[in-house]
Amino acid sequence: GLASDNHSRGSRVAHSDFRAQNVTAVKAVYQDDLTVDSNWMNNVKTNASYVLLFQSCGGQMQVTANKIYTSNGASAMGLADIAGTAQHPAVFANNMIVSNDDGRSVQLATPLNIISARHTLIAYNSVKLVAGNRRNVATVTLGSGSGVLTDVRLVNNVIACMDASNLALNYDSRSATNTTVGHNVYYSAGSVLNKYINTACSSLAAWQTLYPSDSLSRVVEPAFLDGGLVDLRAYNPSIKGCGIPLTEVVTDMFGTSRDMHNPCAGALEFEALYYDFSIESVSSPEAEYCSVPASIPLHVVLHNAGVRDYDPSTA
Repeated sequence: GLASDNHSRGSRVAHSDFRAQNVTAVKAVYQDDLTVDSNWMNNVKTNASYVLLFQSCGGQMQVTANKIYTSNGASAMGLADIAGTAQHPAVFANNMIVSNDDGRSVQLATPLNIISARHTLIAYNSVKLVAGNRRNVATVTLGSGSGVLTDVRLVNNVIACMDASNLALNYDSRSATNTTVGHNVYYSAGSVLNKYINTACSSLAAWQTLYPSDSLSRVVEPAFLDGGLVDLRAYNPSIKGCGIPLTEVVTDMFGTSRDMHNPCAGALEFEALYYDFSIESVSSPEAEYCSVPASIPLHVVLHNAGVRDYDPSTA
């Protein structure tokens, strides 16, 4: 851990692989101008802890392009008493965070927990929660009861709860000043999308009634590729162009330049696919078909979510 009795400055943790650490992979305390970049962090053994935890850190912080995975009830990333400046906010951007809870532990904290912060930018992160054995857990929590938020921006993120028991965003701050939430992509497979100070919102319209300044976010199932433990690349055309340009973050997780007019939400900046097929239904054989031979034609209905119409005659 990066822990000091006095503030340290300019520490850097980069391009490292942390697996099954005891309590935390990285714990940073009293650090200014800290950089945590391009690390892979896979689980911790203590379920009541965090994989990546920041306490009393500030200055020109850059926490970017990290892949964080947790399955045993620990939170993935925690932010407490973060203090950037008006000129140089602390930046948490382009991270991919996955909590795929296995249900064995007694505690599950929210994967991305922003407890208290000032002059802090949380942007372009892709966060996914799967925790069907839990109830009322948020993929991202902004504020924690008495936690103070000042000049905090939560924008351009993809925040997805993929099970029916939990939710996307929990806004729980009773003390927030100049806090901005917007241009995010939310998704929940359950009946609750977001919460606003303990009030459940079943839809984007219900959420915007309680938090009207978040008028430009969207509800979209992101269709993550999930090619590995932490692969939250998503090429859904509904995600493209829904972000707001940010001078503090000009590239994505992979170094691709952000569109400086209409960037994508999440950690990946992409060009919309011309053709993007998925199976919508199986039309033949029917489900109750009996005595299936060794070989039989399969007929499916395909859905094209790409930006171009598909012409079979030119396939």
